[in-house]
Amino acid sequence: MPPQRKKKQSDDDGWISRSQRKRDSADLQKIAEALTHLAPGQWQHLPLTQDLLEALYLWRRIGDREGRRRQLQYLGKLMREADDGAIASGLAVLRDAKTRETILLRNVEYLRKALIRSDRAEREKLLAEWPEAAEELRSLLDAIRLDNGTPAREAYRVLFRRLRELQNKRPPLLERSVCP
Repeated sequence: MPPQRKKKQSDDDGWISRSQRKRDSADLQKIAEALTHLAPGQWQHLPLTQDLLEALYLWRRIGDREGRRRQLQYLGKLMREADDGAIASGLAVLRDAKTRETILLRNVEYLRKALIRSDRAEREKLLAEWPEAAEELRSLLDAIRLDNGTPAREAYRVLFRRLRELQNKRPPLLERSVCP
């Protein structure tokens, strides 16, 4: 008797191969795992079903490794009923926001270091971007340059926060990064 041929996937009869079902299940499992890496406050911004939310909160409370693994499988199962496309796009939006925030923080850190290391002419050129805050930034830079212990460390942190506030008021720097 000749070996039987496997059926190919056909659009007209709706048949899906076992391998394809496993790949789809693995994709849903990855989305569920990505959900577990988010903070619970971020779950509220995604179109999650009530069952899925409850399962995620339960996953957070489980401390046992094997229990978490089984709960993750259950989350993957619940993902079959959820709108996985909308959840995946919501995760992408959250990931993009995190990337923008990371770029902003790196730019602010680079700017703070450039201000501290620069000479007077270069510093004035950099401070010209924020004439409303230039005097405050100059006093913070002077406190840092004096390097007198605790006040200098506090001025270092305040300078970072103030530069971050000023950068947040500007348009996004994704296209033109300050960092080299």
